[in-house]
Amino acid sequence: MSRDTIKKIVFFILTIFILIFGFNLIKERLPKKIVNIIAPPKIKVMTYAVDYGVGTDGVYSLARIAKIIRDESPHLVFLSGIDYKTKRGFNDEQARKLAANLGMEFTYARNCVRDGGWTGNAILSKYPIYFAENKIFKEDYREETKSLLHVIITLDGQELHFFGTELSTDSISSANQGRELLEFMKDWGRDKAVILVGNFNLQPSAKRMHEIGFYYLDVGAYARTPILTYPSGVPSKRLDYVFCNKFLTPTTIYVVQNELSQAAASHLPVVAQFKFSD
Repeated sequence: MSRDTIKKIVFFILTIFILIFGFNLIKERLPKKIVNIIAPPKIKVMTYAVDYGVGTDGVYSLARIAKIIRDESPHLVFLSGIDYKTKRGFNDEQARKLAANLGMEFTYARNCVRDGGWTGNAILSKYPIYFAENKIFKEDYREETKSLLHVIITLDGQELHFFGTELSTDSISSANQGRELLEFMKDWGRDKAVILVGNFNLQPSAKRMHEIGFYYLDVGAYARTPILTYPSGVPSKRLDYVFCNKFLTPTTIYVVQNELSQAAASHLPVVAQFKFSD
């Protein structure tokens, strides 16, 4: 490589560095619309059914759940099947413990009594959670209470509604819960960015999934590689979903499939990234 070529490469790298550095210095002074055009804010989310920390190998380990999340570095994580002070969970406050390990905020929803404690859902966030609510579904299956967990955060001044759910393993109950879910969501975020994720325990051919897909974009349906999540060892079913509304544009979606995630739980986690639409 000639000296002139090296000089040109160095000059190009320095120019890019100066432009990025300069933009970061003045972006607070620029109108937000201009900043969003030049560098649109991005949000990365994960949905993960964690089976109260017990893996397919029968080993209880929150540490490997935390490692899987840390390796992907999402801004928001929805966790279903997470326990609070159960015997099977070694009396751990699992959501609190994971959040502390990852340096994230959290909210936890206790849905039903299990094994001396509670089981439910949690959301972890790298951003402050300034609103959280848990809507319990009327439709349950035996003692299997389910719910829709909802938080609101702001990202670069833009409000984002993040919903997570785990529906019943009973197909009739899960279908009815899906109807309730849509009713709950109508009350929020009609003119704001919305992301809905979770373990729906229904395959894409189910009528209720088509109905949810009518109101919200099923991001995984457009993936180049099938978003198969269950069972984690050799996934053949798509049970875990990511949806969004028109205020967000998905840029990527994929399943985290490796030796660790195949052992950590019966479902594989799904990760998606979005940018705010113009």
